[in-house]
Amino acid sequence: MSHRSSRLGRRAFISASGAAVIGLPLFEAFEPKLARAASGTPRFIGFYVANGKHMPAWKPMTDGADYALTPTLMPLAELKNKFLVLTGLANKGATRQVGGDHARGTGSFFTCTNIHTASEINSGSPPNGISVDQVMADQIGTSSRIASLQLGLTNQGRDQGYGSEFIQNISFDKNGKFKPKTVQVASAFDTLFQGFDPSASAADVERRNKLKASVLDFAGEQAKALAPTISRSDNIKLDQYLTSVRELEQRLQNDSGSSAAACAGATKPSNPAAVPDQVKAMLDVMVLGLQCNATRVITYMLGNGGDGAIGSFPWLDISDHHHAIAHHQNQQGNFEKLKKVDYWEVQQLAYLLGKLDAIDEGGTTLLDNTLVLYSSEISDGNRHNHDDLPVLLAGGDNLGVKGGQHLRFDKAPIASLFLSLIQTMGATGVTKFGDDGTTPLSGIMK
Repeated sequence: MSHRSSRLGRRAFISASGAAVIGLPLFEAFEPKLARAASGTPRFIGFYVANGKHMPAWKPMTDGADYALTPTLMPLAELKNKFLVLTGLANKGATRQVGGDHARGTGSFFTCTNIHTASEINSGSPPNGISVDQVMADQIGTSSRIASLQLGLTNQGRDQGYGSEFIQNISFDKNGKFKPKTVQVASAFDTLFQGFDPSASAADVERRNKLKASVLDFAGEQAKALAPTISRSDNIKLDQYLTSVRELEQRLQNDSGSSAAACAGATKPSNPAAVPDQVKAMLDVMVLGLQCNATRVITYMLGNGGDGAIGSFPWLDISDHHHAIAHHQNQQGNFEKLKKVDYWEVQQLAYLLGKLDAIDEGGTTLLDNTLVLYSSEISDGNRHNHDDLPVLLAGGDNLGVKGGQHLRFDKAPIASLFLSLIQTMGATGVTKFGDDGTTPLSGIMK
């Protein structure tokens, strides 16, 4: 094969894949029935907060439906019947006595699997197990344009003994490799809405989809023709390329299912400088993404574990780093600061849940059709323990979740909760999750 033909082929690939990515619209059909198409469709949000909680102000004293909200949970008072407080759950995957607790806790937060060091990975061990959101995305995510969306506040922080990816990410694919998250609000919006054209007619949509399909067909044909002429390593790269083309084809097939009527007024946000503004703007984008059926699976990290957490809270009159006050050393002053931080974090959750609950989906709400899992990588920031984790499951009333309860367990695997959520989302053939999730968690479903 000549140098010239190789260059031409590469240009064809770039133009083909580029046209498909840039031109692939999210929402272009405006029939009202599409606004109702997502009603009853299960969605999932994984909401991570760093460095645990001040558990005495988080954990209810009594069990069942008559429990009293604790001070930290008070921002959720109006939605009490729409969430579960779950105490006594443990993450076995985080208990391996190697390296830092925050990296182990965050890396295994949604995998419930032991993470591995760089030397172990170089020796052939997988970095991690698959995370709960990616199990869902692999089966459920193919029904939306974007299989899953990983979002957060920052990409900073590391912990001893492990690569920084384990403390900065909670989503890991089937090979245990991390799924990088987006921390810029405007970039998250672009991911959801790039190519959106509110003036497009049904005929425009059909013509554009045919054009995109022909571009993808051409790219695939060019790639297959090149395969016999290149090395084994290049064929591996080519296989990755073809996988991307197939993913684009899947997205194209699902494009007409987007709920355009609900998203016609979407306006691109800026990137706020202040943390509270950035958090709320990202939560707004998350709600819009689910409402529009652009994606059904989202994870969000409100800071990273350990030193990757929020550095100070001037809006709460707290100048200390979150990690520092989480290591409270039983000092009352640190307890008071932690209670203020924890309360503010739950306020952000309340804001998210309130927005989801305000969106009608044909007699139910978006919250009723969404599982929202809120938790942290550790329980007490001073002890670094991975049992009795602070866990809250909100939403899902239309999916069978029995809200309005405090359920207490005795070191039950949090992996069992994740197995329940996977099955509730409609994933099939999954009977085990993580290191110890062998049966669904009892008591959470109607």
